[in-house]
Amino acid sequence: QTENFMSHLSLHCFLVLAALCASAAADLDFWVTPLPLQTGDVLTESSNSKWSFTVTEDTIVMVSHTSLANIKYSYVMISIGGGVVQYNATSMPLLNGGLLFHDNVKVATMSPFTLGADPYNSVVVYFWPQPLAAEDLLKDGGSTTISKSAKDTILVWVDLMPAADFAHRTAYVLAAEDGMAVVTGRWWPVLNGHQILYGQTTSYGFITELAL
Repeated sequence: QTENFMSHLSLHCFLVLAALCASAAADLDFWVTPLPLQTGDVLTESSNSKWSFTVTEDTIVMVSHTSLANIKYSYVMISIGGGVVQYNATSMPLLNGGLLFHDNVKVATMSPFTLGADPYNSVVVYFWPQPLAAEDLLKDGGSTTISKSAKDTILVWVDLMPAADFAHRTAYVLAAEDGMAVVTGRWWPVLNGHQILYGQTTSYGFITELAL
């Protein structure tokens, strides 16, 4: 039942995302690197020469921008050894001196996306194909409610120990027009009573720049 529910939604993901990307008055812009950054790459903030992040292993980077929150930009870096790291900023990140993302350039990241070949030392990143609405109820393992924005919200779930069969480290990345947050978890996500994403076999392209 869960797999059918996931497959049904994934069939519509490209249409949903295309409609969102066409929004003319976006309050949130969201980007994710289509491929991991590699060892030796350096992220900096264009308006802050003192901050830098040197990549020491394959790393996925997500960036959100909103004009409505006090924090205009937020970066999330995901890797095997480093887990999920968030940095709040005032401008777009630079990669090795050049802009990491460019407006109106669309790229696709596959979901699920796996970092690492060893299932006992890897990270799997899942992108939910449509925004969560205010009435959607998100829970960690069906028991603990995950606090989220009342605005439309992008959901990324990170399985930090994909070979584990029981409670283990996970993370929820939630991006909305009032900010981006990282919430720690211990289980798979449950959305409106349905287990989602965990063990997903259906792959699809998550297209960014995504605008809400």
